[in-house]
Amino acid sequence: SSDVCSSDLEYRNAVALNFIPRGETEPDFDPAEVEDMRKVFELRQKGKGDRAVQLLERMHAENPTPHAAVQLAFEYQLDERLRDAASLYAFAVGEYPQFLRAWQQLAAIHFQLANGASDRDAAGDEVVVEDDPVDHYAEAQRAFQQAIGLGLVNEQNYGYLGLTLLARQRYIEAETAFRSALMMSDVDKTLYKNWRQGLVQSYFKQRRYADAAAMLGTLIDETPDDPKLWLFQGNAYIGLGDAQRAAENFQIAYQLGGADAPALLTLGDIYVNDGLAEDAVDRYLAAIELDAGKSPRVLRGARSLLRLSEIDALRSEEHTSELQSRQYLVCRL
Repeated sequence: SSDVCSSDLEYRNAVALNFIPRGETEPDFDPAEVEDMRKVFELRQKGKGDRAVQLLERMHAENPTPHAAVQLAFEYQLDERLRDAASLYAFAVGEYPQFLRAWQQLAAIHFQLANGASDRDAAGDEVVVEDDPVDHYAEAQRAFQQAIGLGLVNEQNYGYLGLTLLARQRYIEAETAFRSALMMSDVDKTLYKNWRQGLVQSYFKQRRYADAAAMLGTLIDETPDDPKLWLFQGNAYIGLGDAQRAAENFQIAYQLGGADAPALLTLGDIYVNDGLAEDAVDRYLAAIELDAGKSPRVLRGARSLLRLSEIDALRSEEHTSELQSRQYLVCRL
């Protein structure tokens, strides 16, 4: 975002980092390039950011080097020109394949673009790309793996690599990446919870419902008031064929105010099978109210609701008005 380096001091620190030797993961500077970079620094220090960008663009046009490309890409990132920046980072790693810093930034940009980040052109207008030909998740995966292979081994790279692999439906590799991230993560950090939830998703995608239920049990112990965790664990129990435990989870999520329409419909189905007609009706109606009849599953629940009119318990004289009322709601749907 544009506030990554909001002050001159932060910018000077970022530029200074460019001149710290990093061994084989950074190309060498030539003396003329260093002098031009100092001019860029001075222009920035004087608050002449536009002129600094113009100088970098001239440098890249006249004598394109990996360092000039990366510094210009950094400037473009500040202006949210993500695709322009990605092109420059790609040039830099093409010229010097071990350029670790460029790989890291390239991974971040592709991950952002894959997740709908806004992009701008040189005029500052938002760029809208229909049917983007670039597979940004694939490019992010490649860049994250290159950064890790070059030695930038940390929880963020492994964790975001895991999310990228999930999006690409490479679930076993995603599991490995999340496990690596968890090994490096501080248990008190928010990221630690994110990586565990990512690991749970990889279990679901592999139909490893017992592993998912166990991991979710740990998460529920830590945050028992999170209805989403109860829902996810309920779905894991459905996968295991344990309808009763699933019903318990969905009911808790319902009491916490976080049950969605699919969970309520499933809960209604379970109650129908158990002969709990009135409880089933309540859950079906709650699902219909949430979903407004837009889902085929809601319509299936409505049909089940109508079938309940045949249940003897609801056909007794004392339930006649209630039954008619519920039938009327379904007919309206």
